[in-house]
Amino acid sequence: MKQVNPMLTPISDLSLYARMNDLFLFEKQISIKGEIRDYLGHIFYEMSAMSPHDCKTYEHMRVLCLDKLGLNVLQSHLPSQQLEQGLDIMLLLRETDKYVSGYHYNLHTQIFVERTTETKQIKTIGVN
Repeated sequence: MKQVNPMLTPISDLSLYARMNDLFLFEKQISIKGEIRDYLGHIFYEMSAMSPHDCKTYEHMRVLCLDKLGLNVLQSHLPSQQLEQGLDIMLLLRETDKYVSGYHYNLHTQIFVERTTETKQIKTIGVN
């Protein structure tokens, strides 16, 4: 596959595709603009989730999509400093007494916070 050097070869205006009217194929309506917007929103969210330190980069790319293509890509609302680790509910049920004595419940944020003074890490369990 031949690679194109954008400094030597002019790149065509791809915003034409984002400005296209909907396509009708038989009984199906396809919005190219909507498909591009949804795809970029999905990619920006996935990449922000995999590398949260690059979150500002994807926010800049989202703003560029609005400026250059006229696409309002949704912001990726990732929680700050939260790591999802699947907690086995059966383990909680088996060890309820240990769990109740080892955690405080924060009513405002709806989370359980581990009672500990041994480490600097705090274990939390969210309630949805």
